[in-house]
Amino acid sequence: MGVPRGAYVTEVLLDSPAMIGGLQSGDIIVRIGEADITTYVGLVNTLFDYKPEQSIKLTVERQGVDDYYQFDVEIIAGVLE
Repeated sequence: MGVPRGAYVTEVLLDSPAMIGGLQSGDIIVRIGEADITTYVGLVNTLFDYKPEQSIKLTVERQGVDDYYQFDVEIIAGVLE
């Protein structure tokens, strides 16, 4: 169906590390660092490898006019409250 395999971003909270890093609703996270992400569970498990305040490189697919395009963003791991 042409949709990249990864973790689909359904919502980005205002002023969250994801929003500050440039993620948007509808993005698909396909890689974190060197780890390929194919499911939500894979996303969560990989994020647990990072400590708060650590920089995380995400590779993201975003839908464009004709197709998806890929780009990298850097986010800073936050603290769950």
